[in-house]
Formats: sequence, C-alpha cells, structure tokens
Amino acid sequence: MTNGSAGKYVDRLFDVHIKDVSASTAQSRTVEIGRGVIDIPKPVKTLARLGLKGTLALSFEKDE
Repeated sequence: MTNGSAGKYVDRLFDVHIKDVSASTAQSRTVEIGRGVIDIPKPVKTLARLGLKGTLALSFEKDE
C-alpha cells in the first residue's frame, strides 16, 4: 500500500485485512504476523496516521 493510494482512498476504506507471508512468490505460505516478508508496521502506521475509520484485521490461518 503506497502512501498516495491510501491517502487518496482512506475515506472509502471500510475493512483492511493484512496477512504476513513467507516469501513474495506464488509458492509462499501464510505465517504469523511479524515472521514473514511483509513490513507490517508500515501499513498499520500509515492507516493510523491517515485516520482509518474502518476495521483493520491482522490474521493468520495455520491450517488454511
């Protein structure tokens, strides 16, 4: 999520769902938040700074 796109559409965001993944490939798998390749603090801080009014969900499905 770039800062520009989040800022442009934040008033239309009602639900944001974030997962972490083991790699940025088609063969990657979901992993616990903070153990993968996604910079989790960055989008969370950006959405907070922009004043997200909707829901932010962080999830991990162990047995997809």
